[in-house]
Amino acid sequence: MIKKQLNRVLYFLLEKEARLVLKKYKPKIVAVVGSGYKAPTSHALMIAMSKFCFVRQEGQNLHLAILGFMNKPENLWSWILILTEGLALIILPNHYPEWLIFESRFDEADYFVNIDEESKLTTKDYEVVYDEHNLPKGMTFKILDIGQENPVYLDGTIGEGQIRPILKAIDLCGVLGEPLSVLAKTFSDRYEPIDGYMKLIKGIKGSIIIDDSLDASIELIINGVKNLKSLDKSKRKIAIIGDILELEKGSIEAHKSIGQEINGGIDMLVIVGIRARHIAEEALNNGYPESKVYQFDEAGEAGDFIQNLIEAGDVIYVSGSNGMHMERVVEEIKF
Repeated sequence: MIKKQLNRVLYFLLEKEARLVLKKYKPKIVAVVGSGYKAPTSHALMIAMSKFCFVRQEGQNLHLAILGFMNKPENLWSWILILTEGLALIILPNHYPEWLIFESRFDEADYFVNIDEESKLTTKDYEVVYDEHNLPKGMTFKILDIGQENPVYLDGTIGEGQIRPILKAIDLCGVLGEPLSVLAKTFSDRYEPIDGYMKLIKGIKGSIIIDDSLDASIELIINGVKNLKSLDKSKRKIAIIGDILELEKGSIEAHKSIGQEINGGIDMLVIVGIRARHIAEEALNNGYPESKVYQFDEAGEAGDFIQNLIEAGDVIYVSGSNGMHMERVVEEIKF
């Protein structure tokens, strides 16, 4: 009872300090909203906006973020530290960001970036870039604007799904008066992929991993499998897919829809979890060879197993719900 009351007091003080900090420094606020890919969108906004202003990319806890903290306090000492820092921001002069980017709705935000809405910009000529071993190393595309073509090269990631967060960032920066040609070059020069979102990572034995292990959904995994199948220069393509836990209704059919994408373009299918077995079931029903399917209950088991089968030139796609900890597979097989 006492602990709950103390927490209420601490969160009350946190909110008050955050409000006072906003009142003092008056930063502009961008809120990223939508059903998914918020982290890549806020990341893209950070890259684009940092070209012309002092901006800070924050997490989902608004009040902590306003005070400059990303992680929730774990004990009373960390609470004291946070509240002390907040008090210092209020009392003392500080070089506070001109802009804050939040990965959640904030009703008082100056701008909202909805990742679910289509960009006004269009692109063409998406291509995967390969290294000397025919392994993917990045991607190129062109952004069209009033008859001009603005080329963009992104190192360390692939997939047309990675383009939308960039276009949404450019949309906002265009409203703020920044030229598209400058922003396109900024992404080519400064873009770095973030963990868990179609990030290319060197794997063991001369392989490459497509780490798509965060913020997974049925739609994103289907797109990821399609991207894997499209790598026509690569030797073997391996898909390692875990359960999607967040589905409340239609889980079986949703997982089966992934299985429908598993065909001759995938050389090996590794399944993690009970729900994901429906992926394998559907793939087998559609003629996928049983000898190429492996099923495990936990990510660690799958990682231990697959590292013995990996060969030079393999491309390995890894995805699944956060709760399945598919990043453990990545840890087991990365170089």
